[in-house]
Amino acid sequence: MYNPTTQLLNQNNIRTYTADKLPSPLIHCSYHPLVIDDIQSVKTTRENTTKPHGALWLSPGHNDNGIITTAWEEFCNSHPDWLTLPHSIPLRYQAELYPTAIVMELTSDTDIAQLWELGALQFNPQYSDGIIKEIIEIDTEEGFEEEFVEHTITKDTIADNPLKYCTINYPLLREMGIGAVRVQEQNFFENENHLLAEWSADSIALLDNNAITHLTEI
Repeated sequence: MYNPTTQLLNQNNIRTYTADKLPSPLIHCSYHPLVIDDIQSVKTTRENTTKPHGALWLSPGHNDNGIITTAWEEFCNSHPDWLTLPHSIPLRYQAELYPTAIVMELTSDTDIAQLWELGALQFNPQYSDGIIKEIIEIDTEEGFEEEFVEHTITKDTIADNPLKYCTINYPLLREMGIGAVRVQEQNFFENENHLLAEWSADSIALLDNNAITHLTEI
């Protein structure tokens, strides 16, 4: 099926694929009972994070001698100092997505910067007018002088560090037909200064509740 959003993403080398290409099983861990009617579409990006608010979080499951664990649980067990909640997860749910649901995967800052072409980046509050305002030092015959300058933010400006200036507009991506976003790139997780390190482990954030077909407690 022709999808102008995925065509544009692929033209800009942003990886997209259908949900049938995701690993199985996909597991959601919860401290509270959950039914499929509880699942909502993404609302917005959480303030001061890169995480979509209202998304259902899934992680690939691994069968270890009949016991299913997830990439997220493995991360939690290896970082106990980061957690305030108990490590044991009382409830696990296996989620099934429509095979044709579109998944967008972010693998680099270049991918994120390319979302500019879709209008799917919005300026962070300190750059809400699309302007960088700063004071620079200029070497003059009399010595160094400070000068106030303004720069208009462009795609080239954000290329090396897009999340410094922008937030991903997840609701807009959902409206464009993206059912879920995946982050599994280890380079993000190993760099504690990168904002996508917050995703911690191979994660799939479900943006569109219509992309899910079944949710079964396991």
